[in-house]
Amino acid sequence: MRVWLQDFGGTFLFLFVLLASGDIYLATGVGIAAGLASFAWTWSRDRRVEAMQVLGLAIVLVMGGATILLHDPRFVMFKPTVVNCCLGAVMLKPGWMSRYLPTVAVDVPRPLIVALGYVYAATMFILAGANMAVAGLASQKTWALYNATVPWVVFSLLALVNWRLMRAAAIEVRRARAQAA
Repeated sequence: MRVWLQDFGGTFLFLFVLLASGDIYLATGVGIAAGLASFAWTWSRDRRVEAMQVLGLAIVLVMGGATILLHDPRFVMFKPTVVNCCLGAVMLKPGWMSRYLPTVAVDVPRPLIVALGYVYAATMFILAGANMAVAGLASQKTWALYNATVPWVVFSLLALVNWRLMRAAAIEVRRARAQAA
């Protein structure tokens, strides 16, 4: 959970400030600051950062900076589309999920982990298209509410299915080992 909060905390903060203040430029500045703080914290603690963190910060800086400098909210509204596409592309790397799995998942067969990683990648591409539609057709507030709910609901449901499948696979592996012993 800590890793997810660290990776997406700036997004939560951005959406909270936007919904609370209605000021997309203030929210963008807060989101940029949060992204930089998260990056600095990770670097100071571990002396390394993951590819997703670097990619996320770069997109936040470019799209958020363009929003503020050009005074055009469309850049930040289309940022989730860019981020989701980039994350989807990164998630096409087999085994990317291993960083996020608990140690108890050691018994989950690698092919299942890889297949579920591809499901997450496909989900990211679908959410990218959905965000593009909402950002292009809806108000800023509707867009913010969409981004504060829909992706998180989709990922919660996906995580629940993921957990169930991995749990069942791990139990089956343990049963087979017990019978073989």
